Amino acid sequence: QDHKLNKQFPDLSSRISTWSTNPELKVYLVLAGNTLNVHKTFVDRLGAKVHLTEVQKVEECDVILAFCPISSRAGTDIDAALKKIPAVKPAFLVVMHHTFDPNQTGLFNSRHVTRRDVLTVDCLFHEKQGLLHCSGNDEAVDIILKKVNVQPRPSRLYSALKTKASSALSMLPDLHSWIPTWSTKPELKVYVVLAGNTLNVHKTFVARLRAKVHLTEVQNVEECDVILVFCPVSSRAGTDIDAALQKTPADKPAFLVMMHHTFDPNHTVPESNRHVTRSDVLTVDCLFHETKGLLSCARNDAAVYIILKTLNLQPRVPLWLSAGLLQTVLETLKYWM
Repeated sequence: QDHKLNKQFPDLSSRISTWSTNPELKVYLVLAGNTLNVHKTFVDRLGAKVHLTEVQKVEECDVILAFCPISSRAGTDIDAALKKIPAVKPAFLVVMHHTFDPNQTGLFNSRHVTRRDVLTVDCLFHEKQGLLHCSGNDEAVDIILKKVNVQPRPSRLYSALKTKASSALSMLPDLHSWIPTWSTKPELKVYVVLAGNTLNVHKTFVARLRAKVHLTEVQNVEECDVILVFCPVSSRAGTDIDAALQKTPADKPAFLVMMHHTFDPNHTVPESNRHVTRSDVLTVDCLFHETKGLLSCARNDAAVYIILKTLNLQPRVPLWLSAGLLQTVLETLKYWM
């Protein structure tokens, strides 16, 4: 995308309110057409990078986010969208192109926009797949963050490594007394539920758990300590999660592993746990690709860690990996994420 960051576009860095080192971006949404709710996913991706608050009055916002699905000719749709964008605040016009091809190129809609207070980015979506996982959509998010000069907040993933597991203990029963131990080697009995086509990637995830603890997969839910539910995201996360929860028995504590398809091991996804209200279900997110399988990345390592930490199971650690070295590894991860 030939996005020239318009030099006339106002510098917003001084207009963004900050709390300590965590920037807050107040946005006002304008929908210039039927987005099929895909705009919510785009906003979620922004919200995964910065502290974003949606306001109901344009006077309260820092920037306007306008979403324009292309339904006829780009120039015509964009002209109609611009008429709906108030001229009182800087605005980002997100032009939404319907396609099943995540590699579609040739989208240079900034040429249709002459207003100096509006910067245009393009994104790709499909009516069934929602906002596509592609470099173009990642670029659109990055362009907005770069233009408002907001420093992305510290990774939620690293925060999860330190805090999410302990807070989850208050949501789930204390399982430590449920799990039989052989000396210092815990055994974990799991019952696996597949809420979609995992392409067998769930087996790799289970294998990574098994590498940390003595894990046994049982065939009856009555025999298990916990339930492992694997849910590939194929449409909207909320819809997929609702379907997965309907398949999750309520008589045992459960972990819902949300599987996000991407080729990028550093891909940022909104945390899925906000869609889950059941107190007996804890949600983690993982990344996979149809040809690469479960990706080797910090997020997937964190998902395994969170499950073990919540269960209060001590992972099997190689003798050479001292506590000091482990701490060094975690501190290094903080700067990678």
